[in-house]
Order: sequence, then C-alpha cells, then structure tokens
Amino acid sequence: MYRIATNACIDHLRRTGRRPRRYEPVPGIESGIGEPPDRLPWLQPYPDRLLDELSADGAQPETATESRETVELVFLAALQHLPPRQRAVLIFRDVLGRSAEEVATLMDMSVAASNSALQRARQTLRERLPRRRMDWAVGKRGQQEHDIVRRYMVAAERADVSMMADLLSADVVVTMPPNPVWFAGRDALLRHLGRVFDPTSPGYYGRWRHLPVCANRQPAVAGYVQRPGTSVYRAQMVDVLRIEAGRIVEITTFEAHLVAALGLPLRLPVEHAADGHR
Repeated sequence: MYRIATNACIDHLRRTGRRPRRYEPVPGIESGIGEPPDRLPWLQPYPDRLLDELSADGAQPETATESRETVELVFLAALQHLPPRQRAVLIFRDVLGRSAEEVATLMDMSVAASNSALQRARQTLRERLPRRRMDWAVGKRGQQEHDIVRRYMVAAERADVSMMADLLSADVVVTMPPNPVWFAGRDALLRHLGRVFDPTSPGYYGRWRHLPVCANRQPAVAGYVQRPGTSVYRAQMVDVLRIEAGRIVEITTFEAHLVAALGLPLRLPVEHAADGHR
C-alpha cells in the first residue's frame, strides 16, 4: 500500500512539474527592498482539528514536538525544493521514522542509494529552513504565542499601526498564496497596513474583527471585514503566523474561502463580532 501510494504521488509530482519560483514586483505595490520570497501558489493550510484526529492518544512530548516541526508551513515550503524521490525518502526516514532497509524496499532502491538521497535532501533542507527555535517548552511557547496572537488581533481591530509594529520582526516576510502580492520587511508591510487601516485612504478596507484558530500546528487568525456601508463582517483571509523570539517573522495569508475549511463561519453579524471583541 505504501509503495503504491508513494509511486502515485511521485508520478503526480513529475507530471505537474511544480517547483517554487521567486515572487516578482507587483505594479502599484511597494513590496520592500528585501529578497523576494519563494512563491508556492499551491500551498494551503491544514486545520489543527484534523491533525488532532490523526494524533495518537497519550503521545510523548518528543513526538508532539516532531509532529509540530514537520507540519509547519516553513517545513512544507522547504520540501517543495526537493525532487520527488528525495522528498519521499526524507518523509519516510525523518518524518515517519522508517528504517533505511524498509525505505529502500518501499522505494525499490538499494540501501546505499536511499541513504544518498536522504543526505542530499537533508542538505537542501538545512539550506532552506531557518535556524530552529531552541526553546521547545510547549507551555512557555504556547502562552507567549497566545499573547502575541491576542495583541495582533487587537492591533488590527484598533487599526493601530504602532502596536502592530511592536509585534513584527524587522525582516518579517508576508506571502499570500496563490496571489502574487508579497512584502519583505516591516517597513513595507506597515506602509501597506497604514493605507488599509486609514478611513481617508483609497486603500481603506473597513473595520476588522478576528477569530483565533490554529493550522499546521501554528497560531493563526481568521480576519473579517465590515466594508463601509455594510452590516456584516465577511471573511477576508486567514493569516498563519510564524513566531520566533517573541516576534512575528512570517505571515502566510490565505484566501477567504479557506476560513470555512478551518471550521469557522464566513460571516459574522456586527453585534456578534462586537461581543466577541469584548
């Protein structure tokens, strides 16, 4: 079964030929002076509620940590740089914990070839992944991330650019798959948010409300906007946040229809949103 499923996935990857490419400048948008990030139009969030159904009861802390690392968006994005067979070998060995001999059999490879593919895959990931966080204490990280997410929602709902600036790292990166819009650096993002939050600006969206959620074992928020002249908050996007050293270092923004996939409503009445905010 594993061999059949693996071969089907490898064949699909080879047919589609999907490989990351760099974002390009977007006319009329100041994306920042940082290096354009990788563009992965097919990337989507995966709800934690579904991951929880897959988790074994009574999992040990080490297992929970490994699970979180290997479903985070930054890891999944790095995987996209691997050729199909290297990707399969790495997932079998480093994510699923299969032995070298078993993987060689599943992949119809020699053990030596399997180990060689694994080493090449690991080297690519070392080059693509950020330095891993040193503190994996779940309780400490959980409380810190909870506080940052709360402040992030409050900053947006108050249209407070200064408060938002305090939460972002200087080199924060924002991508919006599958859309071509991106930002590299806090200054570029804050210039954009200034227009979005300002009622006198042509780029003004409206009033914001948010609901917290989790995807890919990362904190996330679903954003709702009450456009001028309307009486409801409509889903606008899902922001999945990567937080390191007490700052938001990456925001991956997904389209509004994925709010429903996370188990949240697509609309909030004004009175409900106000009650939730209080």
